[in-house]
Amino acid sequence: MCKKLAVFLCLGFLIPFVLVSQSRETKLLQEQLDYVSDESSDCTLEYISTFENELRATYPADNYVFFVMEFRKGRLYANSGNYTESLPHFKQALEINEKQADVDILIRAAVESWLGYVYSAMGNYDDALLYYNRQLENYKKEFGEDHSETAMVYNSIADVYSGKGDYDNALLFYKKALTICEKVLGPKHLDMTTSYDNIGRIYYYKGDYDNALLYYSKALTVREEVLGRRHRDTALSYDVIGIIYQYKSDYDSALLYLTKALAIREDTLGTEHPQRNHTITSE
Repeated sequence: MCKKLAVFLCLGFLIPFVLVSQSRETKLLQEQLDYVSDESSDCTLEYISTFENELRATYPADNYVFFVMEFRKGRLYANSGNYTESLPHFKQALEINEKQADVDILIRAAVESWLGYVYSAMGNYDDALLYYNRQLENYKKEFGEDHSETAMVYNSIADVYSGKGDYDNALLFYKKALTICEKVLGPKHLDMTTSYDNIGRIYYYKGDYDNALLYYSKALTVREEVLGRRHRDTALSYDVIGIIYQYKSDYDSALLYLTKALAIREDTLGTEHPQRNHTITSE
């Protein structure tokens, strides 16, 4: 049996284990489990296979050590783009977690988040929404509505709706995230630019160029104030605003902003760098 201590780290977490028995063999397993659960380690599927059979011969199938292994396997497969293979490992991890006497809802939410991510990457948006909404409910229980972690899940749900082409619901959830972030961070925090850009992008997809400009301009203002007018991220804002003006057939304004972006790239990258041409060829 094992005693677990979970430290939640966004979509991953570190779970050090203390196994009851401290024989030489068990100490080796302890070291191996610590390595598997350490997010900074270069653990591989091959490494896990070297001692998995020994663990399965020692502990029952619903022991928490197998949650750690299945969850890490799922992430290894997902991070390599093998989404189909990752799914059974995430689901097995979730099943083991739910069988524990003291279910940690943040750990469960982490698995649900990965399942949402994998299903979204596979284009299975309905299942992605199912798991992201479960994660959302767990985050609301743990953090409340007005918390940056809750806002993160709203963004994930909005991303899925955007992928589905359901731009009205995408806007709804991006704006939920925006409201929280404005309360938590303030409107001039650099991280706010992600929310402004997300909403601007959806309005752009909807062909509502005036509202797209409104939100992209908010992002630009923050970047200019926080990063300065000569930063490459500021150039990205100039780029996208210039492109939107192109779609509005306001070519003078488009030229103004695209020229600003080009000047920054030439200053920071040089005139021969391939990314310098990004502005020239923007469509």
